Amino acid sequence: CLLLNMVDTPGHADFGSEVSRSLANVDGAVLLFDAAQGVQAQTLSVHEKATSMGLNIIPALTKVDLPAARPVDIALAVSELFGYDPDAVLLSSARSRIGIADVMEAVCTRVPAPVALADDDGNTLRAKVVDSWFENLRGVVCLVQVLSGSLKENDRISVLVLEAPLGDDNSDNGRPKAKYGKETYSVQENGIVTPNRIRTGTLSRGQMGYVIAGLRDPRQAKPGSVLVRSTDLPAVAEMDMPKAFSFAATKSVLYASVHPMEAGGFD
Repeated sequence: CLLLNMVDTPGHADFGSEVSRSLANVDGAVLLFDAAQGVQAQTLSVHEKATSMGLNIIPALTKVDLPAARPVDIALAVSELFGYDPDAVLLSSARSRIGIADVMEAVCTRVPAPVALADDDGNTLRAKVVDSWFENLRGVVCLVQVLSGSLKENDRISVLVLEAPLGDDNSDNGRPKAKYGKETYSVQENGIVTPNRIRTGTLSRGQMGYVIAGLRDPRQAKPGSVLVRSTDLPAVAEMDMPKAFSFAATKSVLYASVHPMEAGGFD
């Protein structure tokens, strides 16, 4: 049985920051090409970013059920531009449920499992914050990727912030230096996202899920921050930290994630 953590990200060039952040937290990517419109400018940009991060890329055509679809021509164009075997380009349509099983099979067989940190002893917690947002009833909710150890409800945690620009080596041991404040937080609830939240009480290494720990401001746990147990703070200087990437060259165009409390609130 495999547990897949999947992140959907916009491909448009205006969302460069969001794309980079998503790619920095996965081990592979399904690169979708429109079977009617072909290879677009933003597709080239996303492919370049994914390649630079060393991700396994699975090429797939989508919307193959449209009357204007040209799957053979587009597959050949993808092959010519990116060097993929045209027979390896998957055909799919989310609307008509075409090729979904083939895409999932390719993800399961071609995307590697998360690599453990070099000093992972199975106990020391390190969880990277992928995203965070505020909810009126619960405070800050963090989406995290557990890199080592496990994160349990009632754990007392602290938030580490990398001191140097993401991706830079600024320590003698090749580890990014981290800084942290005096604040500690108690994990009130955690679980997996399916995309509905399912409370599990524990998140283990390799899993991605949500954490609610009493934070009141998303800036207290920005993407790229690392959660550790407060009891492990004295050993932080010797810990391996996750590989990070610099997003300084891109500017987010999502200024707020605003959602109505009720479904009818869209009107």
